[in-house]
Amino acid sequence: MEKPLQYTGNSATRLNGVVTAKVQEVPHESGTANTDAQPEKTLPQHRTFGLKAFDVFLYPILTNLSVFAISVAATYLTSRGGDRNAEGKLIYGKVGEFFQKRGDWLMNKFKSLGMNHAQADMSKMVFFSFLDGSLMAPAVKLLEDRREHIG
Repeated sequence: MEKPLQYTGNSATRLNGVVTAKVQEVPHESGTANTDAQPEKTLPQHRTFGLKAFDVFLYPILTNLSVFAISVAATYLTSRGGDRNAEGKLIYGKVGEFFQKRGDWLMNKFKSLGMNHAQADMSKMVFFSFLDGSLMAPAVKLLEDRREHIG
């Protein structure tokens, strides 16, 4: 009579949509693992059309393009947001003025660290470009957490 087997271990590797799992057999009463290597079992993981469409929307469109657009716009306003027209009115409104003031504040901080104007300006641009682009991370995370449901 054969002894019942217990499967232990749950190592899985996802490669190109296929999950491979190594399974070791353990005799039920002994509780020790059999050292003989077992063949890998492959389980296909199919992505639905909805998941594929969601991935195309989320990563190339939303993540890449929107992060780029937000970063460029905010970085531009950080340098030029306080510009005024001939009548003395703010061209980009209060939002632009806010971005300009935060840029000027950071430039003054960099200058107080010993940077010249060009170094402080470039450091400001790099800092805010990274910061503004990173603000999309929470939105992307929310969408990724709901990927299966949305797709």
